[in-house]
Amino acid sequence: ALTVNVGDYRQAIIAYQMALEGARTSPATQAELYAKLARAYLLSGNMQEGEKAIRAASTINPNHPFVLVVETFYEWKHGNIQQARQLLGTTLSLADRTSAVAPYICFFWGNAAQVGQLLADLQQPGGARPKAAIQSESRNAF
Repeated sequence: ALTVNVGDYRQAIIAYQMALEGARTSPATQAELYAKLARAYLLSGNMQEGEKAIRAASTINPNHPFVLVVETFYEWKHGNIQQARQLLGTTLSLADRTSAVAPYICFFWGNAAQVGQLLADLQQPGGARPKAAIQSESRNAF
């Protein structure tokens, strides 16, 4: 909630790291915390640390919906449309979700504008996003 509601990614990253280092939690909770950490890194523009947190979450539970959604955005932001489509398909299939896709994805990602752009891009034919769109997002730190 810290990254979505306040936009203070630095504080959110610290909070998620402390939660992961602190109390003993279930594997599902650990996977979700790593996914939230990854989301905070990605939203702050730190793709490298975001990728590390995604890998940690995937090691614990590769089919956790939060993990899959964050990984979908990671791949999309890198222009890997086919991989993003596959991950989103897996996410929706595991959730048995055929309608209200945008609100479902937004529940995990928290940025409705990016969810809309992701869904629009994934519906386009072809396998790559225009480089101009990727470069524009890079300047806006995602």
